[in-house]
Amino acid sequence: MHRYLTGVIAAKRNKPTDDLLTALTEARDEHDSLSEPELLAMSFLLLFTGYTSAVNLIGNAALALLLHPAVMDSVRAGHTPLRAVLEETLRWNAPVTLGVRRFTLEDVTIGGVTIPGGSRVWVSLASANRDPAQFNDPDCFRPERPSTHLDFGHGIHYCLGAPWRASKPKSRSPVSSPGSLASALRSPPTSWNGCPPSIIEA
Repeated sequence: MHRYLTGVIAAKRNKPTDDLLTALTEARDEHDSLSEPELLAMSFLLLFTGYTSAVNLIGNAALALLLHPAVMDSVRAGHTPLRAVLEETLRWNAPVTLGVRRFTLEDVTIGGVTIPGGSRVWVSLASANRDPAQFNDPDCFRPERPSTHLDFGHGIHYCLGAPWRASKPKSRSPVSSPGSLASALRSPPTSWNGCPPSIIEA
């Protein structure tokens, strides 16, 4: 993959096109905004997170509808927008459950626990998205609730792919064929790419 992306970046340098990777390459070459390793790392991140996150979100949303037939019926009847289902899926069973790795610059005390300076910290988006202080009945799948999940991050680290969810789905919705969708789930899985597998019992 390193060789592949290095070749793609070289091709963009040789023949620029109107796309994000060309813009990143120009930011590296013309503005020195990125180092070469940073450019390669960003390209890798965009390729994999942009693909796997979307695939897992679609799969998790389909699973949520299978587990909640009343919601599926509401979507098919046009009473519940599919976009609301996707937003609630991002909260209830997100394709990304951990934030980007951080490091403390000094000792930090949170909730009575002191994290020493220089420690590696993972922020659990899955836990934040099920915070009972923020969401009523956080373990329940309810597309009608306001969308206040943290799956796209916040501030300067807000996800570049977030606007994708605002686009109108152009492909045929899987809920239009519930029979074929249900056939893909002959027995409940014990785990999948989301949080947490204990929701479903084998």
